[in-house]
Amino acid sequence: MVFTCDFCNKQIVETCTLYFGFDCMCCSNYCRSQVISINLQIDPTMNNPHTWFIHRLRARKTKQESLIPKTISLIDLLGQLKV
Repeated sequence: MVFTCDFCNKQIVETCTLYFGFDCMCCSNYCRSQVISINLQIDPTMNNPHTWFIHRLRARKTKQESLIPKTISLIDLLGQLKV
């Protein structure tokens, strides 16, 4: 099975290590640490998981057609917020 990193949108093959954190699946410890720092900025007390970035990403994904492959990553969303 092929997975996709929620932060950088890179494909993760079965033989690679999966890194999990804050409801995200990441391809590396770097991506996972970036997810952690983003979530700490959004929710410093870590008491409101519904506000975390992955839930915003998934909310956008459910609005799109389910047959379309995942094209939005956390990096893409950060870029849109900076604009």
